[in-house]
Amino acid sequence: MALDELEKCGQMVVVTQPNPGRPCQIYVKDITGNMMREMEEKPMCMMMKDANDKNGMPMMGPCMGIPGMQGVAVFFDPEAFMKAFESEDEEADHAKESAEEEKEKEQDLDYDYRDSAYYALPRRKQRLIDMTYYGYIDENHVPDDHTIIEDSTYLGKEIGEKLAHLAVTHHVDLDGFFMYIHHLYKAGKLNQIRAIMEAIALLCGDLDEYVDAMECCMGYPKKLFLTGVCYVSNKVAADIIEEEDQE
Repeated sequence: MALDELEKCGQMVVVTQPNPGRPCQIYVKDITGNMMREMEEKPMCMMMKDANDKNGMPMMGPCMGIPGMQGVAVFFDPEAFMKAFESEDEEADHAKESAEEEKEKEQDLDYDYRDSAYYALPRRKQRLIDMTYYGYIDENHVPDDHTIIEDSTYLGKEIGEKLAHLAVTHHVDLDGFFMYIHHLYKAGKLNQIRAIMEAIALLCGDLDEYVDAMECCMGYPKKLFLTGVCYVSNKVAADIIEEEDQE
């Protein structure tokens, strides 16, 4: 009764039960606002539809074949995905490079922002700080799609090259691997996908910062980052394998 009263009083708390038969989860309303409530209350399919409607760009397309990798899942519409990387003019490119240089300087000089006060915060607030640090959201928590896609593309490329090497030298079944990733994606099991991609990235070496960036994402940035990693790793691996087959 007390919880019901708090819920009716300006949504002071949010009570959810993501898994039937499991204990309810109770959240006190804080700066995360509607984004976190949507994460807990909306089914994955509805969240994807909302993202599609909001951005006019499909977050997940049908399962399509790629040359040399028949039946492998494709997550982004390729044309829509690649448009995110097109700069309108040289001035935009220059601004992007300057921003990247500034970001690198900040990361080199100020990576100690995770102090005792940071670790005293709830995990969700820590992630908001992390995403702001990496440039994935601004001070109003509005996502920066370009920065997220840029980092996820680099990580996806490294993972794709590693997987292609395993496929070529050790005959690893990438068709089965990416189909499994596709099934996890359709089921909304993004945490499992992230764990798999983190493990592969750690095997690649020298990607700790990108692994950390992927780990800190939540909500829409998390979906976008993982979608980028899955699509690019899939595409890069397929292209490398196709080149090897032709040779």
